[in-house]
Amino acid sequence: IRVPHIGLTTRLLQILVPLAKNMAFHLENEKGSVPVFHSIPKDQVITEGSTLRLTCTVHSHATCWTAWDRNGIIYIPSQRIAITDTPNTKCLQILGVSLSDSGFYRITVENNYGRVETSVNLEVIEKPLSSTASKNVNNDPIRMKRQIMKHEHGSDTINLAGQYRSETHPSAKVYVDDKILQDINNFQITVDKQTVVLIMNQVIDAKSYCCILQNISGKTSATVAKIQGHRDHKILPPRVLDHLPKSVTAVEGCETDLTIRIDNCLAFTYIWIRNGDTVEDCNEFRYIDHGSGVISLRIMDPFVFDSGVYECIIVSAGGSCKSQTRVNILEADGISRPPPQIMMYPQSYVAEQGSMVIFCAHVVPQNCDIKWKIRGIVVDEDMDNIQTKTNADGLNILYIHDVTYDQCGEIQCIATVSNQTSTTTASGMLTVSPAPFSKRTFKIMGEKQHPHFSNSLKNCRVFTGSTLAFEVKFQGYPEPQVIWMRTGRPIEDINAAIATKPGCSILTINGINANQSGKYAAFIINNYGSETTSASVTVEGPPDPPSGKPSVALD
Repeated sequence: IRVPHIGLTTRLLQILVPLAKNMAFHLENEKGSVPVFHSIPKDQVITEGSTLRLTCTVHSHATCWTAWDRNGIIYIPSQRIAITDTPNTKCLQILGVSLSDSGFYRITVENNYGRVETSVNLEVIEKPLSSTASKNVNNDPIRMKRQIMKHEHGSDTINLAGQYRSETHPSAKVYVDDKILQDINNFQITVDKQTVVLIMNQVIDAKSYCCILQNISGKTSATVAKIQGHRDHKILPPRVLDHLPKSVTAVEGCETDLTIRIDNCLAFTYIWIRNGDTVEDCNEFRYIDHGSGVISLRIMDPFVFDSGVYECIIVSAGGSCKSQTRVNILEADGISRPPPQIMMYPQSYVAEQGSMVIFCAHVVPQNCDIKWKIRGIVVDEDMDNIQTKTNADGLNILYIHDVTYDQCGEIQCIATVSNQTSTTTASGMLTVSPAPFSKRTFKIMGEKQHPHFSNSLKNCRVFTGSTLAFEVKFQGYPEPQVIWMRTGRPIEDINAAIATKPGCSILTINGINANQSGKYAAFIINNYGSETTSASVTVEGPPDPPSGKPSVALD
């Protein structure tokens, strides 16, 4: 047997013992050491077509594996999806996100000692309709250049005429005092060459005439005239009630309205003039008749050379009137802060008379000055059936209950950066149609009561394909109207059902899917106030199957 030299053995021990101790130290520290997140992504709201980028940093002693999923479905790299995985940085990038990419995103990081995960909520919203967006005239709503007005009144006929702008030829329905006009022998309607003409061969003592136009794209607009069939108005000249401001300052690229309100009971025409030259009605300069004597010139995409003196001249059988202003368009480069962004724009509605509608606009940044307009008139606190609300997250809401003909038309949300002139405008159309007689309610006098909830919604997690059910109980007089919303919009999903009776409302969604995750809210309102309760709903994929082999213990 060969015995090593004692000196060599001692030397080896001096080297190997510290090395073994060092390895034992690291093994002890690594034991049970799961990965740790140093930074995680936050919830995001982005517009469709944008690029999503989720990044987090991780520390792990041992080699780790990473997986990204959305609502339980694992992401695999592709032309649109890129996954970056370095020892300390994990990143998911998706190009050109669509509305279907909304949902809960999860990153799972795992090593030999365990795993950690974190989730974020992504909300993808439609592209905003604002003044800075590209103008696609085919998507424009039907615009009333002139509301229907009594053009001539003979002993045997009533002639109502109006002008509209639409890229496609619309169809028309006419209501007289809330009843659809079906007697074709005593009624003629012509919709041609951007003009709508109603001829009544029989004089009808009516309170209102309503003509609803609809084009092939589904866009609707309503024009309403309130006329007494046998009443003869005096021939009086038009009178300006609200003049144009002395000056208007705007930033190039920011949609700008010049609005005037007149008092006139006769049919009238109007023109706009800039620096002595007539401004023609076109897609860049739009003539708008909001009704009730409110008319506007909308400069869709103003430039510096659009500055000048603008004048509106109104002419009727009784005479004429006019108002003027000086418009100054500033260069965008000279503005220190960019215009605000309206991430969620108001949707258009067709609502029955007496019902309730909600318009929403999500504005960034949140500290903007918000102004709502209904048919060119700024909404204020004195309007009885209208309420506005601004949430801390920048969601601005306009509530209109008991809608009337007087409120059908354009609804605008105008956002202005504080102490700046740069604005952004988004709009939707409200078309009010008569309610069937069976749905009309008769008010009974009672003691007024502010609406309030008896219970509140609770946050919950559900699996894809399961049923979500929310129930709220409430009180109030008159009986509050109930609206269910998700992420600020009324719920109109095909698989959703809403059952409401006095004091109670139930929302049921059968076969819920990942795109229906989000913040749910129940909103109640009556003539004396409103209240909201909300909860977050997370829709997850089915649970993972049990790991390992099943075992059975027998006694």
